[in-house]
Amino acid sequence: MVKVKEFPDGAREEFLNRDMPMFEETPLLPGPPLAERRVALISTAGLHRLVSVSTASFLE
Repeated sequence: MVKVKEFPDGAREEFLNRDMPMFEETPLLPGPPLAERRVALISTAGLHRLVSVSTASFLE
């Protein structure tokens, strides 16, 4: 995971100065407040890697 302080200067400034949308406080699903819920974040980002054309022969 990349931290905002590790962004390149231009990207960090653009990210921090971006206008963010405002959302109403209507929850998507009924239930307890978010602070009282268990949340799981699932990502496959770490499972993929770039394969160069010269090393892609094993994919055939």
